[in-house]
Amino acid sequence: FIFIIMIVLPESQYYFVKISKKLDYAKFNIFWVYNYFLILSSFILIIKKEMDACSMSRIDFMFFLNIVGTVAFAISGSMKGIKYSLDILGIVVLGVITAIGGGIIRDILLNTVPEVLINEVNLIVAIIASIIPFVFAKKIYKISFLIQLFDALGLAVFTIIGARRGLSHNLGALGVIIMATSTGVAGGMIRDIMVGEIPFVLKEEIYASFCILGGLLFYLSIKYFHLPEIIVAYFLILLIFVGRILAIKFGLQLPKA
Repeated sequence: FIFIIMIVLPESQYYFVKISKKLDYAKFNIFWVYNYFLILSSFILIIKKEMDACSMSRIDFMFFLNIVGTVAFAISGSMKGIKYSLDILGIVVLGVITAIGGGIIRDILLNTVPEVLINEVNLIVAIIASIIPFVFAKKIYKISFLIQLFDALGLAVFTIIGARRGLSHNLGALGVIIMATSTGVAGGMIRDIMVGEIPFVLKEEIYASFCILGGLLFYLSIKYFHLPEIIVAYFLILLIFVGRILAIKFGLQLPKA
């Protein structure tokens, strides 16, 4: 009922948000529920559209995912450079290594020439995407949150790309999980080490666990349940992205020593 009111009367959102902030029950408010309700609703429409007419070929689909993941990770890496006041070269290097580092390590593990060295489109996109935050550096606020936001998107996309690559090489469940995890977290780990930080994956909210879960679900969905690859990929990307954002918001962590 509340969702319907907020959709029909957008101005009512202000009052619901104000009330929910006062309640602040378990750090959870109606505004967040509303946001994720809209995300899930949009996702359902996407699934319906894809199931009605899967017009996107696998090649186009993977190219699209690669571009989205590359841009997201490149921006997160370059903003990390902005956070530490690096020059433009340092910012671009961080952005590029974040975007392509995981894929390079994955391909080395698969004993193949890194794809980025064969098809340079991703490298060019990473360089351009890394420069954009530098241009707007003075207008960017809440750097840490934006880094986490784009990092979550890159994590979700590259996890699925890695899982698909592992499956295409006929790896088992563990192999697919390793490919998904290395593709998703390796670039960010290199980025953090280069600026002298303990990598996200080792200390922050639940991170690599989403890669493990995503890789496993992708493997089971395609290998055993024979579900449409595009639909599975979209669903898992959303699941990982939303899960990571929720982990950040609520400070969800694995047990520590």
